[in-house]
Amino acid sequence: SWELLLLHNRKRMTHEVRNLVWEWIEDEQRAEVRTEVETQRDWTRTWGLHGGYVAPLTPTGWRLGGLVTVNRKDHPKIPDYQIQNIPRDPGDTWAWNLGVGLAREEGPLSFGVDVIFEPVWSDTWSEADSIIAVPGGGTLKPGDRTVDNEFFFSNVLLRFGVGRETERWGFQAGLQVRAYDYELEQFDHVQKTHRTQRENWAEWTPSLGGVVRFNEVELRYAGRLTHGTGRPGVDFVGARAEALAFADFIIAPSGPLTLQGVEVVTHQLSVRLPIR
Repeated sequence: SWELLLLHNRKRMTHEVRNLVWEWIEDEQRAEVRTEVETQRDWTRTWGLHGGYVAPLTPTGWRLGGLVTVNRKDHPKIPDYQIQNIPRDPGDTWAWNLGVGLAREEGPLSFGVDVIFEPVWSDTWSEADSIIAVPGGGTLKPGDRTVDNEFFFSNVLLRFGVGRETERWGFQAGLQVRAYDYELEQFDHVQKTHRTQRENWAEWTPSLGGVVRFNEVELRYAGRLTHGTGRPGVDFVGARAEALAFADFIIAPSGPLTLQGVEVVTHQLSVRLPIR
């Protein structure tokens, strides 16, 4: 069997940002608060293509599958959050999924394993909106790039699962491992500096499930434990943290990443009743 999917997603948002500006009037010895309104645009376009294939290998139940997915995302306009190191202007991203899987079903027993490689390239930059003096002489004109951020991810996803299901009962057990490798190369054209930052981490998710069937009802349980890290980032608080939480583009950190340990336990219990 074959599957093919073409997708397009377009987001165009306009934000009216209201800032309260506090100003001290020396002549009148009083404070004045006024509201400044800025119009910000948040535009993103995504194109994607996905292909998958599954075919039997042997008459004994072995099957082989593969997938190829590519997404291209470009950001014609990114909001100016007035926060250091968040690019204000265009960026683009290429993300791939290249995977292969092997499975077998023999009677009530099933087994499967998937390996997926996820390379991602992303470039973002910031453009000057005024004339900027450069140390050592020279200036950057409006429209010149002030910062270039080049990102590369080489992530690996491994899934393994086994299960046995009969007419009255069944169980499933699985393990998912995600390994992330992240590299940032940043060029600051204002300060004339260059830096490289590389981080890597892994997340482990074992899971268990079971089902019991009676004539009148079916009970099913699924549970998993994710052991790994929280969302990578630097120690952001306040408005900066809120901006990063909902960004549709990759953020260049201004310092070492924080990778705090996190464990998430999920339980799901379902009851199914036949309707006659």
